[in-house]
Amino acid sequence: MYQLFNTEDVNVIGGGSWATTLSILLGRSGVNVQMFLRNEQVISELRSRRENLQYLPGFILPKNISSSLFQELNNEKDSSKLYVIASPVSAIYDVIKYIPKDSRYFIVASKGIHFDRELFVSDIIKEHFPNAKIAVLSGPNIAKEILQGSPTASVIASDDEVFSEKLSNIFHSRYFRIYTSTDPIGVQVGGAMKNVYAIAAGFSDGVGFGQNTKSALLTRGINEMAQVGMKMGAKFETFFGISGIGDLMVTGNSTLSRNYSVGYSLSKGGRIQEIIKKLGQVAEGVNTSSVLTKLAFKYQVEIPIADAVYGVVSGKISSQRAIETLMERSPKQELIKIKN
Repeated sequence: MYQLFNTEDVNVIGGGSWATTLSILLGRSGVNVQMFLRNEQVISELRSRRENLQYLPGFILPKNISSSLFQELNNEKDSSKLYVIASPVSAIYDVIKYIPKDSRYFIVASKGIHFDRELFVSDIIKEHFPNAKIAVLSGPNIAKEILQGSPTASVIASDDEVFSEKLSNIFHSRYFRIYTSTDPIGVQVGGAMKNVYAIAAGFSDGVGFGQNTKSALLTRGINEMAQVGMKMGAKFETFFGISGIGDLMVTGNSTLSRNYSVGYSLSKGGRIQEIIKKLGQVAEGVNTSSVLTKLAFKYQVEIPIADAVYGVVSGKISSQRAIETLMERSPKQELIKIKN
């Protein structure tokens, strides 16, 4: 099967900063990249200026990157091409309806859980392409830093170890190091939930609490991630790797993080709709915080930090009061034995 896997031509789905970053990384490695997106203005700029002025200004696209509208996916005839899904989770159904039904290879770079169906993007792809090979890409990856050449690590996970290894060879470069994993569930849980705790870190800093507070929030966030993940079938150790604690640390400490910025702005009295509009891009942690309340009920686990974030995002409680409420909880044992 893998002798037909096309490693020279890749389709990247999405037009945001992360989709653009992955396209440039692949392009710099000599891969021919076709970007598919829905924003015609961005397409025009990509073609004329060779630059994504709206989402990732300052980085020029290599000549082997082209761009088209989503609808043009219907014209794709090569079923051996790899599809890199890097669109917002909320747009996944708008995307996959254009992808030819005989497509067989996917890697999910979107980090989040679908708001209505409480599914990962990989689950939705599997529904529509039951015979496809699917992997997920996640890690502590700030787009601008990667393209500036800062040494960065990420992980590619798949149930098919051979598939993930072959994908790692495509993405690996001297400043973008790829590890592999056989735990796609854990990698996706980490990639989705860390956005929620980054919001918590943002409003902790914005309120003016110190590093003690943020350290406690992020560390206990790992505990909550592991509890939910194990219930969903993830491996415990995944949350203490690159896609777990690694991703959480960078997202919860970087002013370049969209989710951190949302939390910080909320702490200053901003309204969530206005913050998102000004941000200009999707902050997945906003919707994920709502989804987590449903998952916590479903799996009967306590995730007080995620619940507090949802309370702030939905306007039910202030940032400062949310953290105070967490501190007022009854003392308990730190380490919890988690069972699947």
